[in-house]
Amino acid sequence: MNEICHNKLTFEHSTLYFKGRREEEGSMRSSERQQIILNMVKAESHITLSQIKEKFPDISDITIRRDLEYMDKERMLVRIRGGAKSLESIIGGAWEDSYQNRLLEHADEKKKIAEKAVTLLKPKSSVFLDSGSTAFCMAEIIPDIPMDIMTSGITCALQLSGLKEARVQMLGGSVNTNSYSVTGEVSVDGIRQRFFSIAFLGVTGYMIGRGFVTTVADDWLLKKQIAHNCDKLVILMDSSKVGKEGSYIFAETGEADIVISDDRLAREAKYDLKGHGVSIL
Repeated sequence: MNEICHNKLTFEHSTLYFKGRREEEGSMRSSERQQIILNMVKAESHITLSQIKEKFPDISDITIRRDLEYMDKERMLVRIRGGAKSLESIIGGAWEDSYQNRLLEHADEKKKIAEKAVTLLKPKSSVFLDSGSTAFCMAEIIPDIPMDIMTSGITCALQLSGLKEARVQMLGGSVNTNSYSVTGEVSVDGIRQRFFSIAFLGVTGYMIGRGFVTTVADDWLLKKQIAHNCDKLVILMDSSKVGKEGSYIFAETGEADIVISDDRLAREAKYDLKGHGVSIL
C-alpha cells in the first residue's frame, strides 16, 4: 500500500514537473512566435490571419489572435480585422515620434473614452470621426455594423478599412503630417453638403466658460463646419485638456451635446459643462 502511494506521488510530481516545463516552453515559443510574426509584418507591411496560420499550422486561431492583441497593445504592430499591419505602413513609411508619443500619452484614459464613445453608435447612422490619438483608439474598437463613417484621420481610415458592414469614406484635403489628418478648403468643401447623425471631435484644449479650441486655422475651419453639420456633437476629451488654451474656438461650450472624458475631470469643468446643458460621460 505504501509503495502504491509512493508511486502515485512520484507520478503526480513528474506530471506537475513536465506541465511546468511545457508552460515555460510555451512561454518561450510565444515570444519567438511573436518575433517571427513581427518580422513577417515588417517584410510584407500587411499580413492576414491565414498567412500566420500557414506559418504556424499547429497553433490555434485563438492563440494567434491573442498574439496579435498583445503585439497591438505593445505598439509592435497594428491589429486589423483579418490580420495586422506594420506601424510604418499605417503612415506611409514614417512613424513619427511625436504622433506615437501622443498615442501613448494618457493611453488608459483614451481607451476608456473610446469604450464609452462606441456605445453611442447606432445602425444605419451617419458618423463623422475626427483625427487624433483618441479618435484612433475609438477606430480600433468600432463595431462592424451597417452605418456610414467619414473620417479626416489617415490612421483612422486605415484602421477602419477592415470593416465589412460599415461603409467608410476618407475625407479629401491637404495632408497634415503632424496629426496624419487632412484639412484645408477641400476638406471643408467636402463637408458643406454633408450632414451627420453624430460627430466625434477631439480638442487641443477646453477653455472653461468659452469653449473647445484648436491651434491650427485649417483644423478650426473643418471642425467648425462639422459641428454645424451634425445632429449630435460629441467631444472626446481627456481631463488633461481642461485649461489648455488655443487660438481658435471651433465650438462654444453649449454647442456640444456630450463630452466624453475620464474620471479625473475637474469639478469646475463639470459645473461649466452641466451649466450649459452638456451631458458628461
